[in-house]
Amino acid sequence: MALLAQFLRDVPQACRLAAVFVFRDIRIQQRQSMFGHLALLIPPLSTALLWIVLQASQAVHIESGQYAYPVYILSGVLLWQTFADATLAPANFVANFQLTLTKVHFPREALILAALLDSLVSFVIRAVVVLSILLWLDAPMTWGSVRVVGIVMLLALMGTLIGAMLLPLVVLFQDVRRGLALALQLWMYLSPVVYLPPPTAAFATLSWLNPVAPLILTGRSCLLDAGDCAYAPLGVTALVALAGLLVMLVFFRLAVSHLAERMGS
Repeated sequence: MALLAQFLRDVPQACRLAAVFVFRDIRIQQRQSMFGHLALLIPPLSTALLWIVLQASQAVHIESGQYAYPVYILSGVLLWQTFADATLAPANFVANFQLTLTKVHFPREALILAALLDSLVSFVIRAVVVLSILLWLDAPMTWGSVRVVGIVMLLALMGTLIGAMLLPLVVLFQDVRRGLALALQLWMYLSPVVYLPPPTAAFATLSWLNPVAPLILTGRSCLLDAGDCAYAPLGVTALVALAGLLVMLVFFRLAVSHLAERMGS
């Protein structure tokens, strides 16, 4: 109970520190990157462009339902990249602030909250360009499309939870970190990002087991239709992800000191 009470007292400070960590990390990345914020656009746009070219050249034939294929895949990769960023962000922040962890006393959970905030900031930066392209392609968006923000926050929350759960393995073992990046790439192709889910029993089961699939489908619907945005079925997912993240924050407070020592050894 004392640990929980201390955790609750430290939440406001952890939130403030999370914002400081994020903007510090953004400044560092800008100095170390040739392209600055444009680097955030390379993963989703390169993936979308590859599949658009394959579709246009008829090398592959992909059904995209009621949407033009460029609109379908751009909206999908915009949502997916938020989840992927959030999954990798906890390990990145712990690695980037390793010296701070060992030398400065502060609420450790601020790093996990910073990871969550960073994925949302990255989405905003990326969305400015991707949504401009979608408007240029005459995508069916209206002011009601802003409801996609709820789905984006849930994708970031779920990704941060998964990243926090895998944090000890990803930080301590480089091969696990590389494996996670590969697993996310494969996971994307098992989600309705590039193509419509095939109407087969096997893929229906896979979609049911894939927690990202309904979020991508609902998020795309919110963004492009602005009329068919079914939040209700996602309520249980949201509660589980939020409760899981809160538990992981408390666990992280207990484990991070040992983790930092192992990283430095």
